[in-house]
Amino acid sequence: MTPRREQPRHHGRHVKRIALTLAVVAVASAAATLPAALAAATTGGPPRVLFRPGYNLCHAATLTAIRKAGGQHYKRGTFVHGACMWERSDLKAGIALSTHPIVVGKALMHMFRAQSGKQHITARSIEVPHATNALLVDLPAGEPTERSKYLFAAYRSGVIQVNMTAPNSLPTKRLKAVLGLISRAGAGSR
Repeated sequence: MTPRREQPRHHGRHVKRIALTLAVVAVASAAATLPAALAAATTGGPPRVLFRPGYNLCHAATLTAIRKAGGQHYKRGTFVHGACMWERSDLKAGIALSTHPIVVGKALMHMFRAQSGKQHITARSIEVPHATNALLVDLPAGEPTERSKYLFAAYRSGVIQVNMTAPNSLPTKRLKAVLGLISRAGAGSR
């Protein structure tokens, strides 16, 4: 394991990008409220507990299941600022899971759609089972061969956001697998 002071320069940009995303989410979440009608249970959607303020999203699935879905040997998740982060020991691959009220999630999706085509960012709509809307965002993660992908999936109870970074390629099926695991598992897993 490389000591933290010797981490590659691009790692700092990755951490800053995640921190910036989490900061935007925190500010937007504080300003938005989830209407009571949206909090109603939905058939086929993720468990409502995932959208409860303060719920530890690291409990949304087992570490074994996260490793299998994400295709990497991640360390145990860390819950920070309303998001769970699973990272490899070398910090070159990771998953960040967060959830948002509908208003906040849709605002983030709109922001990324507006950035599509700029600074090597692409955003496109994709199909996700039971989601009313889903957006896949692909952006650089530092080194030319590294990619970050964000997957937003809007449901009646809120929006789930899965961010993944990996060296070389990052198949979209991994993000969908993690999202599928989280949206099915919810509160019952540890």
